[in-house]
Amino acid sequence: MKSPRNRSPLQQPPPAQEEPACAISSCLVTRHGRTFAISHTVSPILNRSEQAVGTVVVFRDISREQTMARQLRWQAHHDGLTGLINRTEFEARLTNLITQTPAYSQEPNHMVGYLDLDRFKIVNDTCGHLAGDELLRQIGHLLEKHARPSDVMARLGGDEFGILWPNCTPEQGEMAAQKICQAIHGFRFEWQDTMFTIGASIGLTAISTQVSITEVLRQADTACYWAKHRGRNQICRYDAMEEGESPTASASIVTQLNKALSQNLFRLYGQTIQPIGLPPMPQPHLEILLRMQDAQGRMLSPAAFIPTAERYNLMIDLDRWVIRTLFQQHDAWVNCRQSKKNREIMAHHNLIFTLKC
Repeated sequence: MKSPRNRSPLQQPPPAQEEPACAISSCLVTRHGRTFAISHTVSPILNRSEQAVGTVVVFRDISREQTMARQLRWQAHHDGLTGLINRTEFEARLTNLITQTPAYSQEPNHMVGYLDLDRFKIVNDTCGHLAGDELLRQIGHLLEKHARPSDVMARLGGDEFGILWPNCTPEQGEMAAQKICQAIHGFRFEWQDTMFTIGASIGLTAISTQVSITEVLRQADTACYWAKHRGRNQICRYDAMEEGESPTASASIVTQLNKALSQNLFRLYGQTIQPIGLPPMPQPHLEILLRMQDAQGRMLSPAAFIPTAERYNLMIDLDRWVIRTLFQQHDAWVNCRQSKKNREIMAHHNLIFTLKC
């Protein structure tokens, strides 16, 4: 009989006590070398004078229970599909890294990555969820191949993965993320004679001071979003984002969008489409252009507010506004076209439409 911790032989069983028997966990090694996890109880044999004259030792095989307990512990901290750690364990390790970061540190000590697969939905929609699961499983193995022993790879849910690079500078983290992007881009997923090419967008942020885990994950998620917005299969560092990509700028644009929707501060412009070097078309063709008026009265191009509207689910409201307003002003557009000259029409809701006729 051996100790379950270090498997060192127990020289003798615990002495008999004149107390109720209690269960003790240990290991039992047979003469053939097989090991069993057991619990054993030791009970004294008492004579009529209540004196111990012997001991009864009872063994019970608990190998199955211990195996199930190990499996439950593993499942509580790992993703069953990829074998990587799950979000709960990832956040626990990230919290540990944040706690270990000195508050006075000026240089980044660790890097955090937020990875989102590109074109994963195509695989799911084309071949079904079994193919999607197999793709995620293979991507998990691919990530492990590009990890240092100290790196942490996790599946956070869906097609999203988290990466921790301890003791890593921003430049080193960016290089590591770039290698992962290249590896995934070069990876070919085959399912039932169908070949797929996917990609990955990775957002990076550094841990240089004691900040909350919520803030770190928000920064990484924001950087990942802008990596996708830049064209997918890209990496983006939060500290290197342009001014227009910052969360503060996005919040300001969201406020302006909501105000413009409620106060009709959008403007529609119609521009004639005319072939070069050919006679005018018998029926007019117009390109509709959208602009938004800011607090200073300036007209903002769609590039300044459409990406934010897409991210914060405001595009449906914006599309409906454009279609509704366009049909409401259809008669005014026709009348303007018939006048054969450029003019501005003051329409309903203070809207101004400019036509180049």
